[in-house]
Amino acid sequence: MTPEAPKETTKDSPKTTKARKRSGKTKSTEQSAEETTKMTPEAPKETTKDSPKTTKARKRSGKTKAAVDSILLTTLNKLKIKKNDRANAADIINKIISKIIEHVKQNIDWFKEVEKLSTGSYYENLKICNPDEFDVMLAIPVDRVDIAPFGNDGAYYSVGLKRGKSPLHKFLDNDTLSASKMLDEFREEVKKCVKAFPGEKKKGCPAVTMTTEVQSVTISLDVVLCLKVKSSWPPFTKDGFKIERWLGTKIKQDQRRKPYYLVPKYEGNGWRWVADSSKC
Repeated sequence: MTPEAPKETTKDSPKTTKARKRSGKTKSTEQSAEETTKMTPEAPKETTKDSPKTTKARKRSGKTKAAVDSILLTTLNKLKIKKNDRANAADIINKIISKIIEHVKQNIDWFKEVEKLSTGSYYENLKICNPDEFDVMLAIPVDRVDIAPFGNDGAYYSVGLKRGKSPLHKFLDNDTLSASKMLDEFREEVKKCVKAFPGEKKKGCPAVTMTTEVQSVTISLDVVLCLKVKSSWPPFTKDGFKIERWLGTKIKQDQRRKPYYLVPKYEGNGWRWVADSSKC
């Protein structure tokens, strides 16, 4: 009788038993974490819903901005000078100025070398609404003059002519150039010239002003007499604006080499010459 083979019985060593227990615990922990993750619902995303008041306020704000933009655009369109209006007005004014210059050159001996200077808001692109105001200076070049300040503010000057031939010598009064005499002759000739043009003419200070109509728009033209001085600038301009700080010394020197302009103005008990800041 053959004896039965003994059954294999494998007994785990203490180390193997501990490892299995640890493995079981690890699996148990992982399963627990996984189940917890599955069971825990996701936190809902935050959604902010505007209240009815906030929504209305935003709508009002949008409407207000649109209304303001519309008003600004409308205003800008009104202020903008139309090309046709500009061209029509400029055409009339240029014809008048050309006639005046032609007339005074023919009839005033000291106006032979007159130079036209367009000044004011229209020519400097600052005019708005309508091209209804024009300023033109007629400059008489003078090379050698003596300038003495009149008063304490440094703005008014007496102008004398140095030796040499000049048609302006006839206006000297005690070696001082009489602004009033020059203005009188200038105004008389300008008024003679513009008689042929429709519109009103009047004496200004120091301009001769005339008004005319272009397509129902009243346009005024100021014609101003001035001296263009090519000698050294008046003493009060020695320092002047500190433009060398942002433009450089060379720019300032170049500016000071340019001529400056004297305009006749009434001051105190007589006419004097004042430096024109718009052209200096």
